[in-house]
Amino acid sequence: MSDFFSEAMDARPGSSGSDPLYLPISEEKLRDYQQIYLQDEDAYTKEDLIKRVTFLARLCHNLLNKGDMWPTKEVVNSNDPLFYLLENMETMVLAVDREHQILVANSAFRSYCANAWGVHIHVRQDIRDIVPEGERDTWQGWVDQVLSGSDLRETLTLPLQGKVMRYDFAWRPMIGPEAEILGAFLVARDVTQQHLTLLQLREKEQMLSSINYSIQEGIFRSSPGVGILYVNKAFVEMFGYGSVEEVLSLEPYALYVDTRRRDDFVRIMQDSTTFHNEEVLFKRKDGSTFWGLISSIKVEDHGTIYFDGAIRDVTKLKEAEDRLRAQYEELKKVNQELDLFVHSTSHDLRAPLTTLQGLIEVARSAPDEETRDHYLDLMSQSVHKLDTFIKEIIHYSYNSRLERRCQVIDFPHIIRTCLNELKGIPGYARLGIGLSFPGGPIFHSDPMRVKMIFFNLLANAIWYQDMEKPISNLDIRIVVDQQEARIELEDNGIGIDEAHLDKIFNMFFRGTRKSTGSGIGLYIVREAVHKLEGEVKIHSKLGQGTLLSIRLPQLRE
Repeated sequence: MSDFFSEAMDARPGSSGSDPLYLPISEEKLRDYQQIYLQDEDAYTKEDLIKRVTFLARLCHNLLNKGDMWPTKEVVNSNDPLFYLLENMETMVLAVDREHQILVANSAFRSYCANAWGVHIHVRQDIRDIVPEGERDTWQGWVDQVLSGSDLRETLTLPLQGKVMRYDFAWRPMIGPEAEILGAFLVARDVTQQHLTLLQLREKEQMLSSINYSIQEGIFRSSPGVGILYVNKAFVEMFGYGSVEEVLSLEPYALYVDTRRRDDFVRIMQDSTTFHNEEVLFKRKDGSTFWGLISSIKVEDHGTIYFDGAIRDVTKLKEAEDRLRAQYEELKKVNQELDLFVHSTSHDLRAPLTTLQGLIEVARSAPDEETRDHYLDLMSQSVHKLDTFIKEIIHYSYNSRLERRCQVIDFPHIIRTCLNELKGIPGYARLGIGLSFPGGPIFHSDPMRVKMIFFNLLANAIWYQDMEKPISNLDIRIVVDQQEARIELEDNGIGIDEAHLDKIFNMFFRGTRKSTGSGIGLYIVREAVHKLEGEVKIHSKLGQGTLLSIRLPQLRE
């Protein structure tokens, strides 16, 4: 140790022919001395390292040989900038020799001793004498371990003036030019705030991670020139992919049904900084689609433009809106029909009753039995007309209110039942009815609605025969296969003017002045066919007859 410090003293202030900041030492010794400063070799130039070695060499010599309090008068007078750096730095610095005596203790370490332990230290004092008894063994163990040649790093939580502080302690051996261990260096940093900041950061990261995991919105970052840079778990699941990496490998256009929408958003973001709740039809990996609301904000960082945003799946909401809109339209339709229904039915119910009442009065004064029978026939027609209308009202109510029932359909049986109920209508016996039904697969549908379709069509064929023709015919043709039933009813009745065909299925519309019906029969037919997911078409020419074509699908309920 004397060789080390004697070389330092040759360069002490006031020595002739020497620069007080430089120590004339070899390259080999310089590499040995660099270990004293807890710095990497590449961190400083050779000149910087020589200055630091020289400074601490003089400093340690003064402290060892003169026993002055730190800092020494000679060091202060040297105006050495390294002294001020060491003395004013917030990091605590301590150097002890092999006998645990203090060689160097800067202002930060001295303040810690005064505030934490209530002691004022000086050089050549044994560190074990100033450390509180409860911590003494720990400090001695640290110094002994370092004096044996080991480096030591620990992070400690220590009390200081009623607060809990956190310090990073770094111990290193102080190596002399002959590789001998001269003592131990301690550098201790207050990392309390750093630790608290780190804890807060981790807490926020955990919170963000939890939110990111739990949130249902798909979060993303993309760049116009790069593509997709980040997506969260919800985004991956929303688009039906297996991993984040799989999504990041995609072109953004692959997520859009209409790729022009992506171009639209890029243009919007170039002119603005944000857009909110734009409705877009997106495409999943499997080709299925969903509706999403996308919002985004433009961020620029070091010349690169990013789009940060979120996508919310609103498919169910949109479907609910569509159902609500359909229900609203249906309600409007029902209300309109109800108004028209009340107005028309009040007249159609009253007319047969008024006629019947008049016929009864006339029949009472009939001069003979033949005349009374004629009036009774007219009464019977009014009763049948009223009965038919009441059945139509029942059909209307049934079709509007009741759910479908899926059963096996027996077409011949349904037609026979309807004809039995219509026997009393005038002209029934005059109408020749033919049925073509070759059979086929079993057909499933709602029997009550199929019956009301045939009832109203058969009633119309009877009521609207052309009495000027010698024969009235109605041909019924039914073909059934695995998918559907195709039904045709063709008659040679009075027919319908082509100008009225687009209105013929409207409620209470009468296609001819000769009509004695209610005007809701064909309306009920159309509504029943729609309830059964089918379609109905009509072809007719005035004076020639009418062809009604109906297609009903097999119901699988």
